[in-house]
Order: sequence, then structure tokens, then C-alpha cells
Amino acid sequence: MSDPKHKWNQPAAPPAPMFFGKKERDLVKQVNDELSERIIGQPIAYYAISAEESNFNETYGEAVEKVSLPPIRVYAFVVVENEQTNEKFGYEYQTKLTVNFHRRRLVEDQNLYVRVGDFVQYGDEFYEIVRLYNDTRYLFGQVEHKFQVTADCVRARQGVFKVMPGLEREKEFEVASGDETPRTAPFPPIAASYITVNAEAKLPNERVLKAGTGIEFDDTGPNGNLTVSATGLSADGPVGSVQFNAGAGDFGGDANLTFLTDSGPVGRLGIGTDDPTHELTVIGDISASANVLIGGDLTVKDLTVEGIAGGGSPFKVRDSIAVYNDADQIVASLGSSSFGDNSLSASFGGFVNLSASANVSASYFYGDARYLTGVTASAVNVADGPVGSLQFRVNTPVSGEISGSSNVLYNSANNSLTVDAGLVHNRTTVVTTHTASVDSYILGVTGVPTEILFDATAFAGGQVLVIKDESGAASSANTITLNASGSQTIDGEGAAYIESPYGSVLLYSNGTNWFIY
Repeated sequence: MSDPKHKWNQPAAPPAPMFFGKKERDLVKQVNDELSERIIGQPIAYYAISAEESNFNETYGEAVEKVSLPPIRVYAFVVVENEQTNEKFGYEYQTKLTVNFHRRRLVEDQNLYVRVGDFVQYGDEFYEIVRLYNDTRYLFGQVEHKFQVTADCVRARQGVFKVMPGLEREKEFEVASGDETPRTAPFPPIAASYITVNAEAKLPNERVLKAGTGIEFDDTGPNGNLTVSATGLSADGPVGSVQFNAGAGDFGGDANLTFLTDSGPVGRLGIGTDDPTHELTVIGDISASANVLIGGDLTVKDLTVEGIAGGGSPFKVRDSIAVYNDADQIVASLGSSSFGDNSLSASFGGFVNLSASANVSASYFYGDARYLTGVTASAVNVADGPVGSLQFRVNTPVSGEISGSSNVLYNSANNSLTVDAGLVHNRTTVVTTHTASVDSYILGVTGVPTEILFDATAFAGGQVLVIKDESGAASSANTITLNASGSQTIDGEGAAYIESPYGSVLLYSNGTNWFIY
């Protein structure tokens, strides 16, 4: 008994044709594209008529002059025929074209619809579409899949339509590697712009060439030359004179304003002279209503600039001068301080070799005052205390007063110093390896074992150091090693040791070596 599921039953509706889906239709399209564009097809230029630009007769509704949109290159199969017509004075032969278009290529890829009244260009001639056949070919006999549009075309009469310039369009198809570039279509240049002598209202991207003042056109007509010539005056003045508008479109020049480029000092500008000696030579006064910025040295001679007047040498100042630093701060001023119009003051820094025949005033002075005379002070300026007492500042706040005491005396007769007071020495804590410094006195070792380096050349002769084991842990196993630098010695040895708890060593230097005392 046969399997019921394999039993054939008549369907309710006819099934779709086998092997005829989208992939098959796309394959047929690709094959037709290859045939029309690579093998046997002919390139033509398709001109769609613009209803907006065309001139239509208001009474009959027909276009007196047709204006096309930019052309589109398409590929088609073209059949050329010569049709004989009987005229009154003989026979006339009229060329007729039958153009077969690939429908899917035009509609899907190029967004183009073939219409009666549009034009095509084949070779050097233009043809008007007069009849269309939209159902001439079917794909696999399927009436819903038409793939060809056939157009009957006749040769266009002179002046029937105007060709618009083309626009830049994307490539219509990809060129496989190794294939030749598709043949160019016979239509005007893409993205063309036009310069015309006379205005043409319907020409896109148009620029009209006009002659300005002092310019003339000599137009010899079509296929001739268009000559542009100037009718203005020649340059005026001597060589190098700067030209200016002298009125009525004429040039003017003068020796009082020159720029030398071909003779004399090249690249030099003269004002008031035709022979400048510097990059800028000015004969006469210079006035400025804003800042004058100078990048190099300034030599002043007979100069007037907003309150500063020069009359040769020396440089003369009429009002005031202010000197600024890079932070836009006044560092020095002349004639503008609170001390009077004839004063010189500095806000930052100072002056070198400053002399004056009158008073010099400042908030404070720098220096050792070794050359000052007649200086007085409001504070005590004489020594205080017994003979030999060292002088100290004693007042708070500071007013410059000094005083002495019998507790600290220096006897210049026997070069002895008596200090009847407590002494405080500098103490440095040593925890690990350490180098003694010149400002040290007591080195208190709190961690053992450790090493201390001593360089006699860094100390003055007679300078003393005290080294003490403050940890109480020094021993033969945990030593405090005192190393002399380089070839220096400590009591003739390269090193000395503290090996007992709370042990200490007193050293002094002669500037070359060390000694224990």
C-alpha cells in the first residue's frame, strides 16, 4: 500500500512556474546588461523634456521650443531605417530609428522612464520619440514581467529643442577587473559652465562677461577671437612711485612716496623722498594716535610722539616716561612720581651708577652703604655695656637698637672670650650610614651597627666633632665605624671604632686629617 502523503492532489490554484524566481530574473537582467553595455549595445544620450523650461503655446498647448533636462547615457539596441516620402517636387528620405530599451535597467538603476516627446542623440543627430511599445518582450512568457520598451523615433527638425548641459552623475555600473572602460556617450560635457558675451536666460551655470572701466572687448563673432584690452592710463611718477587714484579712473604717482624694487636699495620705502636710505625713510613729522611697537633698536632724532620730543642729542623729555616689564608692570618712571615732576623712581629693581644733584628718595636702599656720609638714625647708634661686651639686637619690634652684656666678653688684650652663660651645640641624629657635615658638632648615634664618613677637607682647622653612642648597644659585634675619607687618617689609621655601650669619641681636624683627643 502506497504512502498517502505522496499521493498527488490537484492544487486549488495553479502553482508558480518552476525555476522562475527573483534570482532567475536578476540573472537574466545581469546577462542583458552585459550584452547591451559590453558586447552589442550602442550608447545613446537620452534627453528628457523639462515641462518647466519648455515654451508652450497657450492656445494649442504644444511646445514651440522644447528644453531638455541634462542628458543621461543609456545603452540600447538601435535599428536604423530610411523612409521614403513623396513630396511635391520629388522624393525625400527621412531617417527613422527603432530603439529597444532594457526596461529594468532604465527604471531600477537609472530612474528613467521613456516618454513620447523626449529626444535621443544617436551619433551627431537628434531624434524625437513619436511612438512607444511597452509590451514587446516578456520574460519567460510571463506577461507581468516585461523587460523591453521599444520606441519609434524620427529625426528632429532644426531648433525644435534646446540641449541643457549635463550634470555629474554616479557611475552607472561597476567595471570588472581587467575590463575596458565603457564607451563614452556622444553628449555635451558633464558639469559644464558657460561664459557668454550676451545673456541667455535659459542657459544654466551662465556667467555674462562684462567690460569694466578701462576695459574693452573686440568680438569677431562665432569661431573667432574675443580680445580683451585695457584703455586706462599708464603709471605716473618716477620709478618706484606708489600709484593712487588721481580721479576719473586715472593713476597718479609722486616722488614723495616710493618703493624701490629694481634699483638702489631694493625693498625700501620712502615718504617725502625718492631715494630712501633705510627700510623706511620719512622726511617730515610722524604722528600716531595709538601705540607704536618697535621690535629692534630705536634711534631718536628730531622725533615727536605724544609728549616725548627729541631735538638731536641729548634726548629730551617733555612730560613723563614709564618703563614696563613683560608683566605690564611699571618698573621705572620719570616725572610721574609723588616726589615731584623732576624725580626718578623705580618700582621693581634698581639703577646702576645713579647720580643726582638734588635729593634721592626711596622706600628702602640696598647695599653696604660704605660710601654714604652724614647718615643719621633714630635708634641707639653707640655701643652699650662694659668694655669688650658683644653687641646684640635687644628690642622688639625692631627699631635698630643694640646693646651688650658682661655675660659675653671678649678681651682683645689676651684674645680670650668669657661666656658666663649656657652653651647650646648643634646635634645631629645618626640612625644609619651618615656623612658628617661642616655644620655638625654632636653626632648622636641611635642605631647600630653604622658607619660615619669624615672628610677633613670640608672642615676648618681646629673644628671639633663629638660622636656618642646614645643607643647603649655598641659592641664588638655592633660597632660604630668612623671612616676617614680617601687617603685621610684618624690618628694615623684609616678608621676608628666605638665598641662599648655609650662610648664616645672627640675628633678635631687640621684640614687634612683627623685626631682623637
